[in-house]
Amino acid sequence: MSVITTRADAHALSDACAESSAEPYLNRQAAKRRFFVSYEIDYVHRVSVGVIAEHPEQARQLAEQAFNDATIWDDTPNMPLLSDEFHEVEGESLMWECVEVEHWPAADHSIQQLKQDHAAIQVCRGLVTAYTAGEARGGDIDRRDLEALLPLAFSAIGKPIPPIESLKPSLTNVTDTNP
Repeated sequence: MSVITTRADAHALSDACAESSAEPYLNRQAAKRRFFVSYEIDYVHRVSVGVIAEHPEQARQLAEQAFNDATIWDDTPNMPLLSDEFHEVEGESLMWECVEVEHWPAADHSIQQLKQDHAAIQVCRGLVTAYTAGEARGGDIDRRDLEALLPLAFSAIGKPIPPIESLKPSLTNVTDTNP
């Protein structure tokens, strides 16, 4: 395992690679291998909420209790979520790790959530587009515009995508405006 502990180490490795002659590298038939490469950066996670209280200590206690109860991110009228940010810690905190592997592991839950969030945004954009197109046609939404969004919608909620034919009975109130 190779570990690069600072940005300076990463730059030195990059410079060393750049200094080597590219021609021998291009002519060499090296076996391609798989690597699992990660980096870590120290950061501060700063969350700010609005709190109604009689004094600062009570406000802090209410926010701390909401954090402990995992409700601080609920964004309620009595405790609105005002910011949720990540900031890198100043200084050299970048650390790289590289491990050779036979197979890459499956993506973890963070990537699955990222893909679901991305699919949900695509569905929302598609619904707005379908609605806008329907309005331009006099108010009818074409069922094919909605059917095109169904696979994304199922991905957004983490469900397997059923065949479109099995979903058609639930779309009976939507018109087919294109011949």
